[in-house]
Amino acid sequence: MDKFLILVTSCLFIISLTGCSENETYGSEEAVKRGDVVYQSEVVNLERFEQFLNNLSKNKEDKIRVTGYTHEGDPIYQDLQFDGKAIQYRYDNLNDEYAGNDKGIKTDICTKIVEKENVQGEVEYLISGCSKNQDHFLIRVGVKEVEENVLEEIIIYHMKNGSEKVIFKGKEAIRTIEEAVKGAEKQPGIVNMADPQFKIVLGKDIYYLWITSSDGTVGTIMKAEDTHTIYLLSEQSTTQLNEMLQSF
Repeated sequence: MDKFLILVTSCLFIISLTGCSENETYGSEEAVKRGDVVYQSEVVNLERFEQFLNNLSKNKEDKIRVTGYTHEGDPIYQDLQFDGKAIQYRYDNLNDEYAGNDKGIKTDICTKIVEKENVQGEVEYLISGCSKNQDHFLIRVGVKEVEENVLEEIIIYHMKNGSEKVIFKGKEAIRTIEEAVKGAEKQPGIVNMADPQFKIVLGKDIYYLWITSSDGTVGTIMKAEDTHTIYLLSEQSTTQLNEMLQSF
């Protein structure tokens, strides 16, 4: 019995130091399903990384996990938690069989994410402004991936007026709409909404939009492929969208 208690106590102590869920190992398919920004030969869930960058620029709390895999398939986890002021950074390569003396968990406190273009024209993202005076590599995005994520236009349809639509091509207008969508907050529960007022075609993604307050400051969006979940727009984004939609 004493040996059992000692074993249990030791296990609890180890878990308290490392965190059980954070050290759970999983493959790339599961990482994608969990919403990790997965970095191998290409980046999957890149839009989630872009949303994190957007929240950084707005001093809005957020957290993401960047999961990379070695040639042997061993996972390396990088956790970034932003509290509105600084980024708590955690690097975990405990599962890397060939990490050697560098195997372990490293932490740092950083202030920003920077991007640099390498000689191949790829964009590298690094977490920077860290307390240990060292930048940490996060992901590398190929030229094709960058080009695919640059929208040339966004179309908004007025659902009550048939096929009436407005096409936005200006960089400022596109950025405003993209930031509004990326910054929207998921609301709990399953919903049953009335028919939407607008439909937003944002690249390959389609969203439905409601602006429900009389002063145009309360906005809600829903993904076309998930009609039971809504996302609340910020008051600022809703106001901006409402002004842009006055052209209908």
